[in-house]
Amino acid sequence: MVKKNIIKYFILLVLSYIFVYSGIELIFYFFPDILSFETKQNTITSFSSNAFIYPLTLICNAIIVLLIRLDLKKHEIESNSLLLLAFLNSLFGIIFYLILISAKDLNSSKLHHDSTN
Repeated sequence: MVKKNIIKYFILLVLSYIFVYSGIELIFYFFPDILSFETKQNTITSFSSNAFIYPLTLICNAIIVLLIRLDLKKHEIESNSLLLLAFLNSLFGIIFYLILISAKDLNSSKLHHDSTN
């Protein structure tokens, strides 16, 4: 069960990074001057590409949070702090989710083993 979740969330994480960075490249391809503007002093000012990276990352993180929440409900676990962590940083959220699920599976298999003896 844990191996299946590792593969699932690894693929999801890779796809989210591909979406963010390819989305930025597409934006810059079609709108190359989107982050640059001319000021009153006739100088050109430009912003960082982080103006697009962060919102796209939050959109991907929100999708990951929804999937983690569905999986947590399957395991009958509530952890709002884990969901918040996954929203702010999907990599750490997924790592802690996998640790939580692994610990629960380990404890349930240990309890099952102890009850049979």
